Amino acid sequence: MAISRAKDLTKHNPFGRLTAIKRVPKPEGLKGREAYWLCSCSCGNPELIVVRRSSLCSGNTTSCGCVVKEHNWKCRNDKFLEIGVNDLKTLHPEIANEAYGWNPSEYLPGSQQKKAWRCKKSHPVWEISIDNRVRSKTKCPYCAGKLPIVGENDLKTLHPKIAAQADGWDPTKFTAKSDKELPWLCDLGHSYPQRISGRTYKEYGCPYCSGNKPLLGFNTLFDKFPKVAEEAFGWDPKKYTYGSRSRKSWKCKKNHPIWHSCIYVRTTKRPEGADQSGCPYCAGKLPIVGETDLQTLFPKIAAEADGWDPTKFVPGSHEAKNWKCQECGYKWGPVLIKSRTSDETKCPICADRGGYRRDEKGWLYLMIREDEQQIGITNQLKKRYEYHKQRGWKPQDKAIGPFDGDLIYKMERKIKDWLKENVGTINGTTENWETSKFKVATLKTLFKKVGLELPKNKNQ
Repeated sequence: MAISRAKDLTKHNPFGRLTAIKRVPKPEGLKGREAYWLCSCSCGNPELIVVRRSSLCSGNTTSCGCVVKEHNWKCRNDKFLEIGVNDLKTLHPEIANEAYGWNPSEYLPGSQQKKAWRCKKSHPVWEISIDNRVRSKTKCPYCAGKLPIVGENDLKTLHPKIAAQADGWDPTKFTAKSDKELPWLCDLGHSYPQRISGRTYKEYGCPYCSGNKPLLGFNTLFDKFPKVAEEAFGWDPKKYTYGSRSRKSWKCKKNHPIWHSCIYVRTTKRPEGADQSGCPYCAGKLPIVGETDLQTLFPKIAAEADGWDPTKFVPGSHEAKNWKCQECGYKWGPVLIKSRTSDETKCPICADRGGYRRDEKGWLYLMIREDEQQIGITNQLKKRYEYHKQRGWKPQDKAIGPFDGDLIYKMERKIKDWLKENVGTINGTTENWETSKFKVATLKTLFKKVGLELPKNKNQ
């Protein structure tokens, strides 16, 4: 550990002729937070003296004053030099070796005098105070890359392409590590300020060409997308680039409600045929109450909304919602709003997708297609098979029936309840399931799983 950072100076004795004994309180009348130590001198003086910690560590105080009396030495800045004891060359030989044109033995390490220095690599001479070199461990600024050496570490030598854009200053007088902010001129003639290190290490370029800053007449939203700029609401499109990620307010020419979107989303190229206005109301993505909402366009379907407001959604919405049948009270879902409006699907119990009647004879069937199976009931088996065939289904087993329509209906309900509890049905259905979860070859096997018995008499 360096002496300047040590808390216990007794482990670093002696300090010239002085020996640190213990730390003592600051003498009265002195300011600051400096620590003080009680010391004895090897000259034989019986009186102990109190010395500042920094004076001991820097070598500015090395005796009780006996050295001055014995030798009558020269005083430098009110501090006495003892050659071979507290001079720069004795205490810091590695720094003293870089002294240029002066004798380091004749100066204290804490001297404030500004001196010339030259490193071992024979870099140009530089000047700095002795105290700065000792306390701050300052090294050669050329070796550290703080000052340029033309032809070696200057900006023009290391980064000639970047240096070519220097606007009104000499790139040979700065290093690539410099944090100096200077003007630059890009290939398109844009002038901008930037730190040298920002250009060389962070690879920052022209903020106008990169779209980070707006330049009217070059890259603003007003310049590149005037039609989009016309819909800016409450802000100036001349002050933003066309690729800005700022979220802004917009209003279309049809005076639809205000909406919010990032600028770059509106200027990004859209697929052919897509709505170019960007207005979510014009595009049918957001509802206009009394005009494009679900309640207005599909009142019968909207009436079955269970726990949500149909005026806040459009018929083409991909939101999955819960539904409640107005006739039988059956609840199902979540099912996409778009699925209900595009196919005009009804309650799975009432409609059963085939218009099943309990007062007529019925069949219960098992169907399969890729990765999916389903059960169903019908009063007209051939028509039902044809309906499913068009949708990629085929019979898995011979249908059960014809039997009493109410009996078939009750059997299907028990199977559906069992599937829901033990297997899980595909979203939006009550009778379809994934074969990866459960696959059955025959209705007999399915009935056994559910705990049902097959009807024995067709005339039942």
